[in-house]
Amino acid sequence: MTDSDGYGRYSASGPSDPYAGTYGGAGGYGSPGTDPYGVPSDELGSAGSSASAAAAPDPYASSAATAAPGYTGPEFGSGALPYGGPAQPQYYVAPPSSGSATAAMILGILSLTCLPLAGPVAVVLAVMGMKATADGTQGGRGLAIAGLVTGILGTLYLIFVVLWILLYVVVGVWAVGTS
Repeated sequence: MTDSDGYGRYSASGPSDPYAGTYGGAGGYGSPGTDPYGVPSDELGSAGSSASAAAAPDPYASSAATAAPGYTGPEFGSGALPYGGPAQPQYYVAPPSSGSATAAMILGILSLTCLPLAGPVAVVLAVMGMKATADGTQGGRGLAIAGLVTGILGTLYLIFVVLWILLYVVVGVWAVGTS
């Protein structure tokens, strides 16, 4: 079967191999006798023949002239992978937390809830924890900051409670002294 008019209508005459013969034909793409996958004649120069196509440089060949500047990778088929092979997963291990930063946060929370005397201790431990985590060798800087904030709030609560008790005592003594 052959493509008689180039539009998919086939005639029964001709070779049994539909791909035998020339590419194109009457009404088809390209002119008869041209290779559709070959290099166009304008790229081959004025000769445009298959003999000059054989002399044309291989566009896939690797050479120093065609390589990118500074590229020193392996040649094709050398067995070496160009980018060092498949990447291994990288895991980040956090540094250990500072114990004083953890203790400061715990005592700061306790100073707000049930143990107001722990507030000043939490502030001192938080300052120690912030100094320990400043260089990055120990983690827990957020714990130290949380301990500092809750320790300051706990210390303010302790001062308020002490002033309240003192005011109550002073007012009680004054009330007893005036009666």
